[in-house]
Amino acid sequence: MNVVLATINDFSEILKLSILFDSEEICKEDKINKAISNNLVWVVKNKNQIIGYVLLELFNENHDQLPNSIFISELYVLESYRNRGVGKILMEKILENKYPKTYAYFSLSHDPEEKTLTNFYKSFGFSVVGETKAGNIKMIRKL
Repeated sequence: MNVVLATINDFSEILKLSILFDSEEICKEDKINKAISNNLVWVVKNKNQIIGYVLLELFNENHDQLPNSIFISELYVLESYRNRGVGKILMEKILENKYPKTYAYFSLSHDPEEKTLTNFYKSFGFSVVGETKAGNIKMIRKL
């Protein structure tokens, strides 16, 4: 399995997976287009099919909850490929990448019901630092 930066040709496939990730979020198209344009989406493919992706957002100093952070907005792996190391490969790729010095840490949030996610992210050095305004678990990891 190989991790590569997403291109605009991957847009429709990423959008389909993103809807599986969170069907209630609005303006997904704009978010995905912006992230692809800024080289902030990585995909794992198997036989030319995207089986997982990670999408990052860069939060500046004005962000109210996670300023100056590289936010892991979406990390999704097709169910049939879970527990095979796809998520691990994606995490390793983003953690080894170089980012502008403006950003001090990685950040993410997830549903508190998903206890396995907390442990997954802790295995990459993330720490729980509280809750978001929406009640999700907030985690960070220094660069």
